Amino acid sequence: MNDIAERLSRYPEQFEPLFGYREIAGCELLVVEEWCFGYMTGVALAEWPVLPAELQPSLQAIALHGDVDEVDKLVGVDEIAYLQSTDEIQPAALRFYNH
Repeated sequence: MNDIAERLSRYPEQFEPLFGYREIAGCELLVVEEWCFGYMTGVALAEWPVLPAELQPSLQAIALHGDVDEVDKLVGVDEIAYLQSTDEIQPAALRFYNH
């Protein structure tokens, strides 16, 4: 926790969410859901105030992979769109930290 806090405050360019990987049928797949579900649980526990409109897309980027009401939107998404959506998570977390 202290390492993450220091990276966010002093070295934000070094911050990387810790995602896992899973091998399925010989392919290594990035797993972001656990991290995103944990983040969204923290959001719920912290009882965040209403976010400014410019931060709503950032919350959506994380919620897409971490909210039971949102993950169905990923069904049928191709690999490129999926990877683009996972690439949005790290900058979203940094925007929230800076907010």
